[in-house]
Amino acid sequence: MATSKNHFKGVNAAKPNERGVYFEPGKYKVKVSKCQVITSRDGKDLFIADLDVLESNNPKHPVGAKRNWCQNIRVDGAQSALQEFVVATLGYDYSTDREKIEKEIAPHCEELLEAACEGKGDDLIGQDVNLEVVLIQTKAKKDFHRHRWFPAAA
Repeated sequence: MATSKNHFKGVNAAKPNERGVYFEPGKYKVKVSKCQVITSRDGKDLFIADLDVLESNNPKHPVGAKRNWCQNIRVDGAQSALQEFVVATLGYDYSTDREKIEKEIAPHCEELLEAACEGKGDDLIGQDVNLEVVLIQTKAKKDFHRHRWFPAAA
């Protein structure tokens, strides 16, 4: 079908915009289904975990829903947030396993995240983990959803 003017040039080759659906305050049990690193339009490196909701106390995020956790890799506190995610997903708890985590788990967090993002290994992918999301206010007086990760057995 031809028209004299093509208002939609480029639509055929466009890639879908994968907008995430993010968690609101609540307590959840989730399964890690995918991990990836993307570069946002404004040049930020973002770690994205795709998560399947297994349990929830927030009706906006029911059992069976697919949600995301997005962490800007280059901001203050990102490394500790990512390490907390890895440690909890592997089933460890800082309150009881600190020494083991520091000696045996923490030195391997980078390679575990890389492997998960490359689709290699199943250390993180397919694992259950507990998540608590709380709303806090930053120093700049902006709302922020803090994600706290705990082992699924906790």
